[in-house]
Order: sequence, then structure tokens, then C-alpha cells
Amino acid sequence: MKNIVLLKLNGGLGNQMFQYALAYIITLKYNSKLLLDKELFKLTEKTPGHTPRNYELGVFNIDEQSASKEDILYFEKISLTHKIRRELNLNYPEMCYENNFSFDKKIIDSKPPIYLRGFFQSFKYFKGYEENLKELFKFSEENLDDQNRGLLEKMKLKKSASIHIRRGDYVEDKITQKIHGNCNPDYYDQAISKIQEFDEDVEFFFFSDDIEWVENEFKNWPIIKTFVSSNIGRNSWKDMFLMSSCKHNIIANSSFSWWAAWLNNNPQKTVIAPKVWFSDLDKENETNDLIPKEWFRI
Repeated sequence: MKNIVLLKLNGGLGNQMFQYALAYIITLKYNSKLLLDKELFKLTEKTPGHTPRNYELGVFNIDEQSASKEDILYFEKISLTHKIRRELNLNYPEMCYENNFSFDKKIIDSKPPIYLRGFFQSFKYFKGYEENLKELFKFSEENLDDQNRGLLEKMKLKKSASIHIRRGDYVEDKITQKIHGNCNPDYYDQAISKIQEFDEDVEFFFFSDDIEWVENEFKNWPIIKTFVSSNIGRNSWKDMFLMSSCKHNIIANSSFSWWAAWLNNNPQKTVIAPKVWFSDLDKENETNDLIPKEWFRI
């Protein structure tokens, strides 16, 4: 049998990182090969509940070999021999689906060959492999332009805190809005106050996929602030890099800023996350394994 982990990628950069992290850990455990199914990125038409995305993991120095149609069929059309192995409770090419957003030990203990399909948004999958992932998802400062390099230096020198405000399809798509919802200004007001309890004279750096709206909404707030506006589209990874370089983080209900906070190596960091991650109550009940216990939820 093939000693491979096949991963179906889905969503934006943050989601892709969660998915890749789990698959990568399994390959380390079983010395197996990782192949990426990127077929969903070929869907370029926006439909209700679906926002077209691009493959974005290329910003990291990772193994990113694409799966062939034959690799995918190896799992989708199981041979008679593999069916017999399944009946005998032996290892066989298994389609491994995520049932919900909660941590599932069976998934992390799955042995190759497996085809992973899900979001896998739990820090508990990373236990014992945190340093491996931080090395894996290391951004290159060399790839920053002068403007972003200047912001990076400023964040390192000052008492800095990132604020991420997710809008985009959370606002424009009714189905996505119903599932996710948005963090309101009251959340950010309380989060800023919480940061100021732990650190004085903090400069807040605002990041968003709709920075013009954010600048208009928050321009009169009585805090030291900078609006970061240049990193859009395929350059959005630079926002994650900058956010992870701040001393503290205020995140949205978004995997993008979740990763920025998780990758923040400041041992004294304060991370604020929204208490409600999903507007959809069924999904919200599955998020107990999403936020590390040392982060504050408001």
C-alpha cells in the first residue's frame, strides 16, 4: 500500500494552515509522504456560501507536491483487496472525514494511507509538535517590501498590539454571515481596554480585508493607532506576518488572525478572542477546542 497522506485543501490561508498542520504532523509520526488535493481552487465562480480562494501555502518553505487524479482515485475507488482488508479491520486506504469542529483523537491517530477532508481547527492536534509548526510556518522577512519592513521594525520596537477586523464575505454573503457573524465595535472596545490593563502606551495596528471601512469606523477612537492598508490579495500573508510580530493580539472570529496570534512568539503576549466564534449555535458548541486556555475570550 502507498504510504501517503492525501489532503484536500479548502478556504483561505488560515484554513489551509490548519489543514496542512494536521496532515504534516501525521506524516512526521508515520514517516509518510504528503500530497495536496488543490481541486477546490479551480472553482472560480462565487456562489452563495462559497467564496473562491487561491492556494496560498506557497509563501512557506514547505513540501507542496500536488496529488494526481490517480492518487485521488486510489482512495475514492477502493480495490477488492482493500475492501477485504477493511472487513478484516486491517489498514486500508481510508477516507478520513471531520465530523465536526471539535478535536477528534481518532483523526490524529489515523495511519496512512489516508485522505483527509475537513478544517481541523483545534490547537489540540498540535500537542508536542508546536515548535515543528512554528518552524514550518515561518515567514521570510526578505520577501517584505520597504513599507512593510518599516512597519515590522516599528512593531518590534514599540508596545504594539494588532487588531484584526474580518469583513469581506462575512458581510457580503448572507449564508456566510449567518454562519459566522461579525465582531461588533463593543467587542473591540472591551478588547482594547483589556490590553491596556496589562500594558500601557500601546500602539494599536489595525488590519482588515476592508481597511477603508475600518479607518472610517475607528479613526476617532482615543488610542494610538496605525491602519495597515497595502497588503491585499496574494500579499495578504504580509498582514499575518506583521500581526504575529506585534507584542499582543486582538483577533476576529477568523482563522487568519488566529494563526497570527498563535505564531506570536512573545512569551508575555496577551491575546483577546471573541467569546462567540460562530453565529450558528450548532457550530459554536463545537469550538471548545479552538481557543487556547491562556487566551482571553470576550
